[in-house]
Amino acid sequence: MAHHISEASQGKKAKRRTVVKFALAGVALLGIGAAATSAAWTDQAWFSGTASAASIELEASLNGTTWVSADTEGAAVAIVPASTFQNLVPNETRTVTIQIRNSSPSVSLSVAPPSITKVAGGTLWAAGSTATVTTDYGASNVTLTPGEVKPVIVTVSSGAL
Repeated sequence: MAHHISEASQGKKAKRRTVVKFALAGVALLGIGAAATSAAWTDQAWFSGTASAASIELEASLNGTTWVSADTEGAAVAIVPASTFQNLVPNETRTVTIQIRNSSPSVSLSVAPPSITKVAGGTLWAAGSTATVTTDYGASNVTLTPGEVKPVIVTVSSGAL
């Protein structure tokens, strides 16, 4: 028994094949377009640059010409001559001026007011002795621009008998 397919049925199948081909071609074009758009939105850009750390250094001097980096207790600025604060008599006050300098070539420094620390075993600190530090900028931080120098006055007073 032979099957006979009508011309109308064959025309519908041909039409359906054509529609499917066009649909697949359209989907393929859409996919290519989406991929091209996606590639355009995920393009990479590269940059380069240089960076360096700032150099900072706070130094101190007793004479304004010889500067030392007193970064640790062991490298503290020694007040010389040693007799500056020796042999104080009751109610006597002595002072010495220390200069501080911002030796950074490009960075300003905020410096807190200095303080005095008693060295263990020191003989200066007899009962009633006091020591104060004063500055020409008061009790608040001071900003030193590169190369700027400020005085710090150390005052030691002996107590009364």
